[in-house]
Amino acid sequence: MIQINLLSGKENLAKDFDTKVFAPKETGGGGDKSDQLIQMGAAVVFIIGLVILGIWMFMAYNGVSKAKRLLAQKRAEKKKYESLIKEQDALQKELDLLKKKTDLINNLKSRQSIPVKILEELFNRCPDSVWFESISKKGNLLDLKGQAKNSESANNYYQFLSESPIVKSLQYPILKKVEKSKIPGIVYFEFKITLKDKMDKE
Repeated sequence: MIQINLLSGKENLAKDFDTKVFAPKETGGGGDKSDQLIQMGAAVVFIIGLVILGIWMFMAYNGVSKAKRLLAQKRAEKKKYESLIKEQDALQKELDLLKKKTDLINNLKSRQSIPVKILEELFNRCPDSVWFESISKKGNLLDLKGQAKNSESANNYYQFLSESPIVKSLQYPILKKVEKSKIPGIVYFEFKITLKDKMDKE
């Protein structure tokens, strides 16, 4: 009697089916290499971007630093020029005062109405910050009018005159602030001077 094992054939067929359907296909590693290349390319692009950004930031920082140095230099130059302008203005004011004083001296000398010795004494004791407007003499009385840079200068001149050997007595000066003056702080003064008797005869 011949027996046929049908079950055995079915089992073999099932094994072949499972092996063909569920067995993974070998790709030879091509997909992994492609992913690695993409990742490497992205990394290179990222690094290049960082380098470019670093260079740009460095250049921007240098530009800002240069601008700050230039600004500081310009401010220093401005202060220097402002200082020079102030010095020039102060010098011009002193020259104006000196010119007024010199003009008056020359004018008084040309008149010769007051003895030269008295004029010399008045001028020699006069500070640079004081200048005369007029001098008149009647007997042994001398009337001196002028202007001073400030009240302190006028008071100093009063003190200098009171120590003069030709002055017998000196009335405290009348001080008035000069309005609309080009030089701020200018005061007007008037001295009433009594000369010693011997000076009146000279």
